[in-house]
Amino acid sequence: MVSKQLNHFFLLPFFAGVAGAVLSCVLFGWYLAVALAFNGHNNEAGGAARIEGFKQFIRFRINRFGLTGFVIALDNPGTELADLHPKMIDVFHIRAEE
Repeated sequence: MVSKQLNHFFLLPFFAGVAGAVLSCVLFGWYLAVALAFNGHNNEAGGAARIEGFKQFIRFRINRFGLTGFVIALDNPGTELADLHPKMIDVFHIRAEE
């Protein structure tokens, strides 16, 4: 009797966690699809679609004055270093409070 209760005590949360993980991914995917249909969250939906044509990343620099972010893009990502032509598309600053 105790062994059966112990199995339920450990197995039920495990299966609930697995089901929650799967359902949350499915629901978030549907959310991005619907948002994209109404022209919202285009950047996130494009990243989730694994489109290989465009890649962006952000480099951060932190100092005592604040944080600076450099958004760098690659129009044609590939594996050859000579073929990569990065370009800076945005720079933003967040000032530190004193």
